[in-house]
Amino acid sequence: MFPRGLPVAVAFVCLLPAQSLEDRAQQLLAAKCAGCHGAGGEGAGSAYAFVGGSVMKTFPHIEDQLRWVLLGTKNYKEAGITVYGNPNREGGPHITGASGGQMPGWKGNITDAEILAAVCHERYDLAGADQASPEYALWCSPESEIYLALKDGSATLDNVHEKFAAKGVMEVGSTPVAGSPAA
Repeated sequence: MFPRGLPVAVAFVCLLPAQSLEDRAQQLLAAKCAGCHGAGGEGAGSAYAFVGGSVMKTFPHIEDQLRWVLLGTKNYKEAGITVYGNPNREGGPHITGASGGQMPGWKGNITDAEILAAVCHERYDLAGADQASPEYALWCSPESEIYLALKDGSATLDNVHEKFAAKGVMEVGSTPVAGSPAA
């Protein structure tokens, strides 16, 4: 997230064509997320931590996390969605806006590929999720068809579930919906 008062134009870092998913994710964390979530994803102030598996408990399905990052607190509140992520989360579900923080919706501010890069970094580099998982191969590996399609514009977070339906991708879309429980 942007540190308070930092203009969007100053904080925005362009995605370079030759840049890897991991490199871009680290830039995004530093420029857009660290001000609230901490430089290492440890959580700061009212923002939740990514580390220690917390983000995986909240979002067992990457699609729910992508939707949350895409749309943010304001859109969820306006849609009347009180629980985002896993409603059966160990330690209790996260209630929209209850922490006092305001997760910005990044739709239109960074690309869908950049949103995926940030979410993959949060899940696999900071939270320590298993990079041997099917989810990592499908969404987050350097060869991920989904990442490459988002990057080249042949897919968006609005239609990725249609383009990759045969791979079991759930809808991300541009409308807040309640999160889904772990399988």
